[in-house]
Amino acid sequence: MNDIVHHDADRGFDFPSHRLQLLSRFREPRGDLERTLDIERGHTKAKDTLPRRLIEGEVDVNGKRVKLGEETWDRLRDEYYRYRGWSPEGVPT
Repeated sequence: MNDIVHHDADRGFDFPSHRLQLLSRFREPRGDLERTLDIERGHTKAKDTLPRRLIEGEVDVNGKRVKLGEETWDRLRDEYYRYRGWSPEGVPT
């Protein structure tokens, strides 16, 4: 859990580590199974994305207009993979 980056208000959200630790207790192995099946069907890290309008346009987060951008999305996706205990390519380990 220590490797998860905390995001601050200038990005529009903040998620304290104690909440991440609480959420980690509820992770389901089923998610790993679903991910493995998706990979067997050809799903890749490149396909783990959001609609272009969410990456390129501005969205409302806590009453503030923010632009996610490609670099931020890539970093968030990588953090999620680490959180799940998956490889950097999103494969359950």
